[in-house]
Amino acid sequence: IINIDNFQLLNVKHSSHIVDFIIKKIAQQLQRIARPSDFLFRYTENEFLLVLVEMNEAQSLQMASHIKSKISNKPLQLPDLSQIAIEISVGTASYEGHPDHNFMIKSALLGLKNNETL
Repeated sequence: IINIDNFQLLNVKHSSHIVDFIIKKIAQQLQRIARPSDFLFRYTENEFLLVLVEMNEAQSLQMASHIKSKISNKPLQLPDLSQIAIEISVGTASYEGHPDHNFMIKSALLGLKNNETL
């Protein structure tokens, strides 16, 4: 799970047009990072779900760190040519034989809430 930190503050400080622009830019960055075999979804208003196929826990943690380094605190140019730095948090979960996808999502969300993020 990739969470856009301080999302509510973005909504207060910027128009919905700008917030939509920011979300689209983050989605584009995530698409460039993801491999062809991965699946990227918008999960909630301020979260994306990236399913990393055929990755073990160590590899997924490395990917999470890579995602955070590519997106967090990097200047994002807005349509009015001003710039904003977006901060993200990443929570991970690994498939351990449990057949319910909701179990894995809850595990990743728990990682975000318990500050076990990268």
